[in-house]
Amino acid sequence: MIKSLKRRFIAIAMLAFCAVLIVALVAVNCVNRYNVYRSIEQRLVYLAESDLGPPRGMLAELPMSIQEWMDMEGSELMSVESYFIFSGGMLNQMLDHELTTLSEAVGEDAGAKLQEILTEGRDFGNFGVYRYYVAERGAMYHVVFLRCGNEFSAMRSLLKTSIVVGLVCTLAVFALVALLSGLATRPFAENMERQRRFISDVSHELKTPLGVIMADLDMQVMDHGVTEWLENAQTQTDHMAALVDRLVSRSLLDETMQRAEAVLINLSLLTADTLRELEPMARIGQRTVTADIAPGVELYGNEEALREILSILLDNALKYTPPGGEIALRLSHGRRTVLEIGNDCENLQGVELERLFDRFYRADATRASQEGHGLGLAIARELLAGAGGSIRARLEGGSRIVFTVELP
Repeated sequence: MIKSLKRRFIAIAMLAFCAVLIVALVAVNCVNRYNVYRSIEQRLVYLAESDLGPPRGMLAELPMSIQEWMDMEGSELMSVESYFIFSGGMLNQMLDHELTTLSEAVGEDAGAKLQEILTEGRDFGNFGVYRYYVAERGAMYHVVFLRCGNEFSAMRSLLKTSIVVGLVCTLAVFALVALLSGLATRPFAENMERQRRFISDVSHELKTPLGVIMADLDMQVMDHGVTEWLENAQTQTDHMAALVDRLVSRSLLDETMQRAEAVLINLSLLTADTLRELEPMARIGQRTVTADIAPGVELYGNEEALREILSILLDNALKYTPPGGEIALRLSHGRRTVLEIGNDCENLQGVELERLFDRFYRADATRASQEGHGLGLAIARELLAGAGGSIRARLEGGSRIVFTVELP
């Protein structure tokens, strides 16, 4: 139980941290991208409105304000233009020359891209390492391309850095949370230990007065014979003795589970053995038992806990199956190990399936007149939760109930 609680604590803490980290990193990259593109688009608008005409690749021919924006890459500036301006009034010879230069810089057909840009409705977009701006469409079009290799590279670098930083932080926080999970769960573990000791102590203390009461009742029966009141008192003391025994067994089982390590268990053999022990009781009560147990089903877990779960479910089926009814057990293995135990049951109307696993719950129509204390299914669910499994109930046809156990 404590190990399961630690794993759950670590999972929840890491899920919360990863969610916050992802939101923060995405926000940083989105804000950076927005600012970079906004700056680039301001430059494009300035170039379009300044009507500078097509550059010649020489810095000395450009205004100083434009030089500050340009991609300063040394000698590459002489072969790769920093920006291009295409307009409907350009001479064909000049247009072809600039398109050829842009095509060589990007490695794609700039002429085809220009025609595509003029026909689509977007004003801004990317073409290789260039970002373009359509200031005017139609016959007198005006399109500006600005080389933004450094800006694009910086955005990619920030994204890669964010991913690396996120992974490193996640691993560091995971190690820290795993280290501190013991401190976080220690109060719960101490409380559980105190609760176990209290239950064990109280159970042992109750055994002595119960034994005295049962002995006194037996003496009364011997002296005065069986009466309605003595019979009722004996029945209730027997119920109380059984409840005390179950509390002691559960306390011992919890202690065993805390100490025991998970081992490989042949669940097929364990299920068959547990069923074989209960078959004589089924025959006495004139109940039919059928079993479909897949061979070789193995898993890692605590054998005592699994045996207790099987005993609770089979005992529950025997207790509430009417004479002549049928109990069916099926064990299968796929992605998960599935155990189904179904039994005929009378008066299932009004049964609240989810409440069947609550402590001390007994549906009036089906359980009030039966022996039991309403603890078995609650204990089974807690044991399964500690083993990483689950249990649920469903009705079939109004006269049959099926319990389905899933194990990892």
